[in-house]
Amino acid sequence: MTDDDARSQLNFLLGRTRLAKAKMEAQKKKDQEKQQQQAKAAPSQTKTASSGATKGSAQTADGRPDSRPDTRSDNRPDSKAEAKAEPLMAVAGSMGSSLKPQEITSPFELLIRSSYAGLADDFYLFEKTIGMPVETDLKDKNWIWANYRRQPALRFYAGSKGRTGKADTVIAVLQQDNLSDSQVSQAIKALAGKFKGEKLNPIEHSVRYVDTSVSPSGRIEFMVANGQSFRGLCFKQRENDGSVSTVIVVSRLPGSLAEQLKEEAHNTNVLSFLLNGLGEKGDRANRSARPDDR
Repeated sequence: MTDDDARSQLNFLLGRTRLAKAKMEAQKKKDQEKQQQQAKAAPSQTKTASSGATKGSAQTADGRPDSRPDTRSDNRPDSKAEAKAEPLMAVAGSMGSSLKPQEITSPFELLIRSSYAGLADDFYLFEKTIGMPVETDLKDKNWIWANYRRQPALRFYAGSKGRTGKADTVIAVLQQDNLSDSQVSQAIKALAGKFKGEKLNPIEHSVRYVDTSVSPSGRIEFMVANGQSFRGLCFKQRENDGSVSTVIVVSRLPGSLAEQLKEEAHNTNVLSFLLNGLGEKGDRANRSARPDDR
């Protein structure tokens, strides 16, 4: 395990520990509020019991118990205060239940809950928000590609056409294959960088039929969602270990995003692993994109 891996795993465990601690503190606060509420309700119950005893012991002038109904109004301000306190308990309970460590253990949650660099941002911001690149590729004279890795389950690739240092295409590979349309839209927005404020069109599905040597089902599926100034693409990618990852891509360049990726996958080493997910088979399609596996 490299230093980057160890540091990433440590940060991941620390994050889970902090969230677990926050959950315990929220539960403790909930219990304290419940005890305070019970303490406030106790005098009210005592007063009510005392009032009931007085009513029960009322007597007539000849000493017999007074069986007439008590027509006095029963004003219980403490009961009203208790009723008003119930929503606070509900809010506290919901706050405590929302702090679940498992909610950020998935690569998807890590992507959308963090402020990573994205489309049109400088490589400098990628270094600041993700870390130093683990690999760069200058094989294509028109592009610079950099591979950043937040942790093994979430990898980033940023490409600059014209070598300006600004990201024209950004790719995130999540070791997770069960994203819904809504989650894909959120992931695309998370990578949109300077274009996050733009409205995203609804997800559109598109299928390509391929050789079974590329995909056992004989088909691959693309999910497309575009903004006003950028385009988004999602597809599944089979890793060398047999697991399936989700690839999220955004680009501000015109033209077919899938075809652009195919071209760069053929022209570079760092993106050659994408060929399989894009429906092509080649020698470099089996090359792992994970530095650990090389």
